[in-house]
Amino acid sequence: MLDRLMDEHPERETERPLGTGESLAALQRSVQRDLELLLNARRPWALPPKTGFSLAVSPMGYGMIDVTANVMSNQEEREAVRREIEATIRRFEPRLINVRVSLLPDNAPLSAVIPLMVEAYLLVDPEPEYVRYDTAISPSRENVTLTPQREV
Repeated sequence: MLDRLMDEHPERETERPLGTGESLAALQRSVQRDLELLLNARRPWALPPKTGFSLAVSPMGYGMIDVTANVMSNQEEREAVRREIEATIRRFEPRLINVRVSLLPDNAPLSAVIPLMVEAYLLVDPEPEYVRYDTAISPSRENVTLTPQREV
């Protein structure tokens, strides 16, 4: 709904209706933007104990854990970050189904940067649309940027 309120061309008095392809492209850009916001948000260090209402799916649980203290050259740490990203996307992006985050081969395995691929299906009619984004997570980098990839 927020996308409908945002005006990408305020200089225009009226907007022309979008075609199917343009509408799908706009939705894909919207999901990409929202995923970047999600992965760049940092949630509190610790959530209160799990009692009753789950705070993990509330605004208090929105965002990623802080990975600045992680040792990213350690394969177990990389896998833990990968699982956390996948779980965070599944929890907070309902427009995507069958979300899978994979570690990409790394030419510098001792590097603190984790190259990742996010694959999912975007819920659209008449059938879900495959989407894929490449990204890299780094403790020293301040923001996460997703790069959309064409289906191969």
